[in-house]
Amino acid sequence: MKSGAHALMARQFRLLLVFICLLPTVAIAQKIDSDGIFAPDKLIEVEIRMKEADWDSLRFQSRNIGTMMSGGMVDDPFTYFQTDLAIDGIEIESVGVRKKGLFGSADSERPSLKISFDEFKKQDPVDGLNRLTLNNNKQDSSQLSQFLSYQLFRKAGIHAPRSNFARVTVNGQDLGIYSHVESIDKPFLKKSFGDNSGNLYEGTLTDFHPKTIDKIEIKTNNKENDRSELKRLTEILAADGTLDVSTLKEVIDLDYFLRYWAMEGILRFWDGYASNQNNFFLYAHPENQRGYFIPWGADGSFSKDGGPFGMMNGGRGPTSFYAHSILCNRLYHTDGIPELYKATSIKLLDDVWIEGELLEEIDRAEKLVTPYLHRSQRATPKAIEDLREFIRGRRDVVLKELEGSPFQVDPEPRKPMYQVSVGQVSGTFATAWQDRTNNGRPEASNAELNLQIGGANVAVKDLTATVTEFRMPQFGSPNNGRNTPDTSSPVSLTITGKNVEDGEVFSVMLSIASDSWERAVTQRVPVFGIMTEGRQSGFGFGGPQGKSLNGELWLSSAGNTAGEQVAGQFDLKIVEVHGGFFNR
Repeated sequence: MKSGAHALMARQFRLLLVFICLLPTVAIAQKIDSDGIFAPDKLIEVEIRMKEADWDSLRFQSRNIGTMMSGGMVDDPFTYFQTDLAIDGIEIESVGVRKKGLFGSADSERPSLKISFDEFKKQDPVDGLNRLTLNNNKQDSSQLSQFLSYQLFRKAGIHAPRSNFARVTVNGQDLGIYSHVESIDKPFLKKSFGDNSGNLYEGTLTDFHPKTIDKIEIKTNNKENDRSELKRLTEILAADGTLDVSTLKEVIDLDYFLRYWAMEGILRFWDGYASNQNNFFLYAHPENQRGYFIPWGADGSFSKDGGPFGMMNGGRGPTSFYAHSILCNRLYHTDGIPELYKATSIKLLDDVWIEGELLEEIDRAEKLVTPYLHRSQRATPKAIEDLREFIRGRRDVVLKELEGSPFQVDPEPRKPMYQVSVGQVSGTFATAWQDRTNNGRPEASNAELNLQIGGANVAVKDLTATVTEFRMPQFGSPNNGRNTPDTSSPVSLTITGKNVEDGEVFSVMLSIASDSWERAVTQRVPVFGIMTEGRQSGFGFGGPQGKSLNGELWLSSAGNTAGEQVAGQFDLKIVEVHGGFFNR
């Protein structure tokens, strides 16, 4: 009996030792508090560890920007890579990491990132969150725009994401300060609306227009693809005559939308829904069937010059009011709405825009981020001072502008960009790679084109081909303070000739992503561009004197240094672009 008792006690002792040894693991396995990692006074540490080959693949993935800017669907080329990470030292294994965003967010050195906890493994390590969104602030040198903007939206009663800051490292490489923003997904909807069963839609450079409604992406319940709320709102806005506000109120919470709209104006958020038909979510609440806008992409807030569109407008018009989008424009032409907009803006200035509180937030946030800025973020201290100046003077600017309201707005809203197919072009080319510093024609090149527009063949003669590095237009500070070249620059292919019938100069100009160029010797790759005849004007993405091109290219040789041979073929669709900022 004694020996049996001793054996039992020994087993119990060993079990106790095992339990004690497991205590740290149990503690680590406990969920991270989402409120804690979004605390406004906190800088979280995100350490990503992934295969170097995967990191290179991730950071050089790119969208077909030309397709988007020429009215096509926004493509989704970004793939998740399996990796391990730590949040504030707490390890999480086998998560998915991918690139995200457009333009500056798609930077190849410091890309914006989305982290999905359950992409490769069923796990729920952060209470109330299933992913992280990390924005690189490429267009916001102050680093603070999203953090402050979403705070102000929430204070105004708008359902906006939480946000603070993250210091991000990948394989030990310090990428500096990112904005850590709550993802707009089912956990967000549950927390914000109490019900996440409704349809969530995302709009990127589009609007509620019959020809572009399919470009608004459904984010939840996408298997059912029930887009009835979008269709009803589009029909209401497209109806002739005065806008039927009573019917509109059945599908949009109007008081809520007025606050959302006015807040975009006060913030001078040039890249939002009211101004640029961009960066918005719409949630159709199942309880009352009404839609609620959710702000996104607010790195363009607190803009000193109104962004690229403000600069192109030469500073004309108010800085605190936008009505280019369909819903805003139709509303502002409705009796009583200009007065409601003015009253809403004044109330927001009184209740939300509290300069002292904002300046205190800036002081505190500046102390958090300044020690960890990346070398490309050295413009941040000056940008933060500009932000303080904006906040100190904004109230007087907005009130003075509101005194002159109602504002003069375009008689009709801006049509979002959409495509109309008008023809096709295919061909071959052979030439030598040319340095950007050499603007002359290559010594030897040849090309052939088969061109059809409107069902008729078009003959072109004297064709030459040029291949070189292509530089996209800069958004924000050039290279964000970086002087080194971007190795991910696309490739530019230009074929020029003359129309046999009228002698006008004819050009096909294509852009090919750098990673696609490397793959084009083994497979067809997507390309975009423009076709022009005669003198071209405007931004260069279609328009009345130009046509956009989308299709495929494949190569038999793909040099990328001066003098190397380049040869290949392409097959393209020709489309005219209607609507959008550059084609009004």
